[in-house]
Amino acid sequence: INAESWGGITHVKFVHVPAMTKGFSSFGGPKVEKAQLSTRWGVLVLACIIMVGSYYCMDNPAALKEPLKEYFGDRYTTDEYEFLYNLLYTLYALPNVILPLIGGFLIDKIGVRKMLLVFGACIVVGQAIVAVGCSVQNFSTMLFGRFVFGLGGESLNVGQSTMMATWFKGKELAFALGLNLSIARLGSVINDVASPVLARSHGVPGALWIGLALCIAAFLCSGILIYVDSRAESTLKKRNSALRVNSIDPSNSEEVNLSVIRYFSKLFWLLTVVTVILYCSILPFNNIASSFLIEKWYHTMPKMDAESKAGAVMGIPFIISAVASPFLGVFIDRYGGRAILIWCAAVLVFFVHLMLIFLSPVLPLVCLGVSYSIFAAAVWPSIAYVVPAATMGTAYGLVTAVQNAGLAATPLIVAAIRTRSESYDSVLLFFMSLAAFGIVISVWLNIADARSGNVLNKTSVATDKHTQPPEEEVNPLLQEDPLRNESETETDP
Repeated sequence: INAESWGGITHVKFVHVPAMTKGFSSFGGPKVEKAQLSTRWGVLVLACIIMVGSYYCMDNPAALKEPLKEYFGDRYTTDEYEFLYNLLYTLYALPNVILPLIGGFLIDKIGVRKMLLVFGACIVVGQAIVAVGCSVQNFSTMLFGRFVFGLGGESLNVGQSTMMATWFKGKELAFALGLNLSIARLGSVINDVASPVLARSHGVPGALWIGLALCIAAFLCSGILIYVDSRAESTLKKRNSALRVNSIDPSNSEEVNLSVIRYFSKLFWLLTVVTVILYCSILPFNNIASSFLIEKWYHTMPKMDAESKAGAVMGIPFIISAVASPFLGVFIDRYGGRAILIWCAAVLVFFVHLMLIFLSPVLPLVCLGVSYSIFAAAVWPSIAYVVPAATMGTAYGLVTAVQNAGLAATPLIVAAIRTRSESYDSVLLFFMSLAAFGIVISVWLNIADARSGNVLNKTSVATDKHTQPPEEEVNPLLQEDPLRNESETETDP
């Protein structure tokens, strides 16, 4: 039965639809989406493995700073080495002020599968060049390798977010992105622990070659992920065609160009602004956290003990975030409230920096970890709900690019404030002002969301009820022919 309404009158007509396999009535049903497939959990596992390799190698220099200095010996003075070492991160970061936007646009234009291969190849080639440069003790080659690595690093995050949105939007998107982020950070933790040990047992070049092996493994997982995604999409087209449903993939159904950015909604731009502001009030603090903690709280301890204590305490926010993000994602998927939680995170960040001026740092940093977890779990899935599917890659790329620009500028502002003041209190006041601005923007975001029908604050389950058939998980990879049982099932005209 197909009911259509126009002119205020409902017209009903009877349409014969062939009976489908399990999960579909003899009258057909709504369009089947990737988010309804049990295959999505395998996709999530592959996506997490891919990010482990990228994050592991991205933080290689930090874990190998002292071993790398010893390995190059007397080739460079201390000041020269510090300059070259910082260039390893600068050459990675600077291009990513604009590259994620270009990468996101190419994802929409060419397709997420092809671009995941390109980004993964940049990471593999870049890490290989770094390992070769280290093996021949040529720092210039290592710097070039980090630049090539950076061409794929941040854009891979954009591609992963876009891929997860196509598989989990309307279902467990917040959980999927939260788990992906947590497992990715696990790569950084493994690097911090394993790379120094590997440098002692296999030499610094050996540690970098092992990182390359992880990148190659992640690249192979990208190939498997692309195959699974392509196979699922092909099979779904057959199913939806049999259901007389338009099976055109919306991400490929229209011409995409960068001019679409000007048509993004107010909700998207508010999310972009609040993302930049709150990330700039959280992540740059980590850059000065060790010096701040030693100067304000641990200055009476021996230097080695103070550095060890500061390192342990400053890791609290990221440990909490890695553990809490998936659980917060489950909460958000079930109960919604994304815009409200963004406001809560902004308020909490404001009070964290206020507490750091007066209180021992453990409690404030625990609260910072909670606020960081809440914000990351709420803001990234929100983007998928406020832009068309055809421009999702561009949207994620734009937010990432603007965020990187803010993260590049904020440390310079912090350094200028610190040189003009006698303590870090002025820096904390600066972070408080950013958080206060974030509170204002998040209030505006909630007002705009309410006027838009609570797009962000409603639950994924509520959205799902109106857009998808009853919960019936199917695996299209195991059911290649959607009409294979047609002759075995009676149909009603």
